[in-house]
Order: sequence, then C-alpha cells, then structure tokens
Amino acid sequence: MLVTASAPQGWPQSFELLLCVLALAVSLLALFWVRRLDERHTAHEEALSKVDDQLDDIRKSGERTEKQLDTIIHSLIQGRRD
Repeated sequence: MLVTASAPQGWPQSFELLLCVLALAVSLLALFWVRRLDERHTAHEEALSKVDDQLDDIRKSGERTEKQLDTIIHSLIQGRRD
C-alpha cells in the first residue's frame, strides 16, 4: 500500500498547493542568498589575493633596498679604510 503525504482531512487542496508554493518561494530565496554570499566570498578571496601579492612585492622591494643599503655601507666603510 502506497502512503502519500497530503494535507490533513478537511483541508482544501488549494491550501496544500499554497504551502507547496510557499516552500518553493522560501527555497528560491535561500538559493538567492547562497549565491549572493558566494559572490561576496569570491570577491573577498580575490581582494585578499591582491593584498597578499602587494605585500610580497613590498617585502621583495624591502629586501632589494636592504641589499643596496648594505652594499653602499660596505663601500663607504671600504673607502674610509683605504
């Protein structure tokens, strides 16, 4: 025997249809929210990636500057010794 889920006895079928439409509307709204959150998350990840790249560039630039300063300082020290 097949048992089907339906509205309780005495409720009109239109009420059952209304509940199904309401459940569909809620699920579509939830899907919209999830997609919107996914877009925000993706944008956030891209922004973090750009900041990370910029920090790497700054770090590399700082290392180059430090090496240049070391070279200049060593040259000055050698020049004073001579």
